[in-house]
Amino acid sequence: MYSAYLCGNTGGINRGCEAIVRSSAKILRECGIDKLYLMTFNRIFDESIGLDKISTLVEYPKKTLFQRTLSYTIRELFNNGTFGCKYLYKPLFNSIDRNSFVMNIGGDTYCYHTPYSSYALNLLANNHSVPSIFWGCSVDERILSDKQMQEDINRYSYIIVRESMSYNILSQVYKNSDNLILACDPAFHLDAKPVKLPENFKFNNTVGINLSPLVFLDSEKTDDLMYINIFNLIDYIINFTDLNICLIPHVYSVNDNLQDFKVLNKIYAHYPDSDRISIINEEYTCEELKFIISNCRFFIGARTHSMIAAYSTCVPALAISYSIKSKGIAKDLFNDYNKYCISYKNLKSDIDLKNAFCEILVKEENNILKRYNDILDNYKSSILTAVDVLLKGLLYE
Repeated sequence: MYSAYLCGNTGGINRGCEAIVRSSAKILRECGIDKLYLMTFNRIFDESIGLDKISTLVEYPKKTLFQRTLSYTIRELFNNGTFGCKYLYKPLFNSIDRNSFVMNIGGDTYCYHTPYSSYALNLLANNHSVPSIFWGCSVDERILSDKQMQEDINRYSYIIVRESMSYNILSQVYKNSDNLILACDPAFHLDAKPVKLPENFKFNNTVGINLSPLVFLDSEKTDDLMYINIFNLIDYIINFTDLNICLIPHVYSVNDNLQDFKVLNKIYAHYPDSDRISIINEEYTCEELKFIISNCRFFIGARTHSMIAAYSTCVPALAISYSIKSKGIAKDLFNDYNKYCISYKNLKSDIDLKNAFCEILVKEENNILKRYNDILDNYKSSILTAVDVLLKGLLYE
């Protein structure tokens, strides 16, 4: 049987990356793959959250100053960003054998900057005759005009795409259509690990809120339209409902005040005397965060995997979108991403989020719960079917 090497993990500080690792390991083991390896940039942190207990950690090597300088020079002079990135995978391809496959689990890395690290992984896998899988991915329309990206995409043996909007784009580019499979994000299978709920958290009567710096025009300024919308939403909840509020980061480091935690702290500081608001200020794992989110009555989130934690535990949820992945997942779940997904770029007034909360989540609460009941079982099984197709295909190649 094959061994699986999970690559493209950017680190456990992003609890979405952790969620992909944990849920992928769970799914692969259920399908008979028990030898799992995880490439890591930060072994110490990944060990601290227990990823070494579900996989064998393989650490990326650190580049010397000379190697970094040479990589930069070649990239700038020859537009070749894969030269330096190939060095990252030296430990992997020194140990990998023909009974293995590599999985690029960096789901949306093709949506932002040029993914040189992914290009390097794919080239080396092809050179060593090792199957490469693009796993739980999203892409945007940039790929339709980027020839280098198209060439790279077509090196993958299989592509498991997590939402239909990206699937439709990839179907125009990826030539091996039989090996392009639409399935849910693996994190829909992530377990929830019970922890003590925060003080001022009302079981099943709390609104969970997750925000990312990516949904602000300027997250340093509290007069940013997103901050104003959040303040008006919280004011409405406190003044006109009996709901409490919990601010929940999903990409964060408490000690370094990083990412979501930094943004949410600004909001929390705006209500110093309120006993209706709590904030997650401990280093919880993705499974523990999922448990907290699962006990909310409603959820509003920017990070895709915070939203998946809500969707998969039947919490009525509204996405604050900054990329195709949140739109695509909302579309597949509800047949309409416009209603259940708000782009931060489309905020026009100070009360857009408050209005969406009232009109979409509160008024439609029972309809959303019914939709979850109708769709989630079949939706979640799609990735098990995809892995079955994948493994059968690899065995007969």
